[in-house]
Amino acid sequence: MLSIRITYKGAADAKVMARKLRPMVAEALGRVIQWWHAKTLPGHFEESAKAKYKYERRTRKWERRKQREVGHTRPMVYSGALRRWVLRTVTIRKLKTRPSAKGVMRARYFLRKPGHPDPGKPDMGGEVIATIPRERRAMAKLLDRRVARAMRAMTNQRTVVIK
Repeated sequence: MLSIRITYKGAADAKVMARKLRPMVAEALGRVIQWWHAKTLPGHFEESAKAKYKYERRTRKWERRKQREVGHTRPMVYSGALRRWVLRTVTIRKLKTRPSAKGVMRARYFLRKPGHPDPGKPDMGGEVIATIPRERRAMAKLLDRRVARAMRAMTNQRTVVIK
């Protein structure tokens, strides 16, 4: 989750600016989600993703069975259905009342909801959407550039703080 705080300086009324900027921020957030889906998500299915995103350990028995039956131990790929489902498309939902956006991917594969404690099954939903600090910084930079571009169209003075 990214959070952005924008501080307005100058003669412009902050409430008017915020109202005008809401759809622009939502659009920028939607673009960031699309970027993540296209550039970052495919890496979650590579062998290096296990350590990179700190996936839960699978049992040795499961790893051996997977190697024997499908010939690899790539994370979250057995038949390839999950990978196909989540990489196929992402739907962006934006709110009109707040500057926010949400990406929705369709998949019937997840064994449990993220955060649900079940020691017998991995949190695959959480693993699919995991990010590392470098990816979060890249998304924040992209968001900043898009919001800054929108703000320049409205006014010349801005301060943007990304948390």
